[in-house]
Amino acid sequence: MLILTAGFTYFTVQKIKSTAKIAYEVIVWEKYDLCFLVKPTDIIEKTQDAFKYKTGRNSGEFTLHHREINKQMKQTQFGTLKGAYEKKVDFRNFEYEIADGVILRDNFDFVKKKPANILPVRDNCKLYLKRFKLLFNL
Repeated sequence: MLILTAGFTYFTVQKIKSTAKIAYEVIVWEKYDLCFLVKPTDIIEKTQDAFKYKTGRNSGEFTLHHREINKQMKQTQFGTLKGAYEKKVDFRNFEYEIADGVILRDNFDFVKKKPANILPVRDNCKLYLKRFKLLFNL
């Protein structure tokens, strides 16, 4: 039992160390006080509104909408952002209220459990930019 516990602890610590070594990149959207933390292996493509992404076998696209959150979706909170989501087999739709009457929608093709979708973040952008390289501004 002791050997099993020691082995599990060792591999857990190794996993944490390998994750800590990732040189993330940051996408900043100053107008809405948002940022996105992305891995260097993620494929990011700017679009007219925001950007498309591919993270592992999963992919998504952020689009901007001038309306309220869809009331038909399950209402929730994503960190400091009010939001909503819906699940459809291997597809997810997320909506984030980023300003009054402004929604950021993520249409996410959920093929594999990890890595997951990219999340918008508020309040940690300065910290991220101290630690990681800026990829681009929206």
